[in-house]
Amino acid sequence: MYRRAISKWAVLCVMWAAPLQAWWTMGHRLVGYIGEQNLDPKTRTLLEPLLHESIEPYNEGLTQSLSSFPDASIWFDYVKNNKIPGLRKTHYINIPLSFEEMNQTLTREEVMNRLNQATKENPYNVIDCINWSMYQLAGYFSDEQVTPERAAALRYLLHLIGDLHQPLHVISLILPDGQGDEGGNKIRLSQSIDVEDLDHDVQRIDKLHKVFDSAFGSIVQDSEHGATKPRRDREKILDQAYQDLKKKFGNQSDEFHSISEWAVSTFLIAQTQIYQQIQIKEDFQDEKGSFFADFRTSPAQYKKSVTPVIQKLIWQGGIHLAEILNALRVQKYQYPFVKKNWGPML
Repeated sequence: MYRRAISKWAVLCVMWAAPLQAWWTMGHRLVGYIGEQNLDPKTRTLLEPLLHESIEPYNEGLTQSLSSFPDASIWFDYVKNNKIPGLRKTHYINIPLSFEEMNQTLTREEVMNRLNQATKENPYNVIDCINWSMYQLAGYFSDEQVTPERAAALRYLLHLIGDLHQPLHVISLILPDGQGDEGGNKIRLSQSIDVEDLDHDVQRIDKLHKVFDSAFGSIVQDSEHGATKPRRDREKILDQAYQDLKKKFGNQSDEFHSISEWAVSTFLIAQTQIYQQIQIKEDFQDEKGSFFADFRTSPAQYKKSVTPVIQKLIWQGGIHLAEILNALRVQKYQYPFVKKNWGPML
């Protein structure tokens, strides 16, 4: 295969996004691995040509094969930066939560209304980019014609379903200074969290967002500089994690089956399991305007309580990925507003 240029919209949907990397690379790979293991064999076979299609823009450091779901799931975080304004937003959606609402109970209807408003205010968001990807893949399953747009769409979907299930990618807490917290990036923990990687190096993390990107250390992580390189032990580690999660969550069913419903569920987890579990020091900011916060329990106690929540979200991300692709193949999935919001960009 030779590299072909992507259309205007496909290029628009690509950017360097390492600071927004939900679940870091091993978390994204695990979502992709879970999804791949739960695909109908026919769906997986039909998608193979898209995985082998070479597309630009690309990152020369991304040396591993992109022909597997786990590897292809990290592509969106490692493509070249095209410096197109606003496209960082394709990795998240800012559903607002006021500081005064942190400990209140919001209904699903209230959150859904805020989600709908947020998508209107920002057309470049994770929900609509997922919808665009589904639109492209539905066309592929219909005529099986390989195009760069469709190859990119599969990679977007593999990655963004993971983003959608990272709680701090669907919420924006309005801090005491009136500014949004950028999904926890402007909240620093008074006590750092240690996260060990495959090389047994330890990162000390004090940003709330990055703590959850790391899955709170509940799954092993790639080394910071080796995430894009082949590694012998990676598939074995992914398979073991998959088997462990399957034992824990494999018999549980989902009540909600739309992209927006999943986003609402993730928002409510962020509110109750993250923001309600921290105490923000309202009068204590650093030089960059970040607020400091403490967990209401010890970090060790909090990690013990939140680890099953994080693991379930990663499991659900993989299962939802498989559900979408299997349903698209048999033309049974609805993807609202695609033509209205995204058609002109194609």
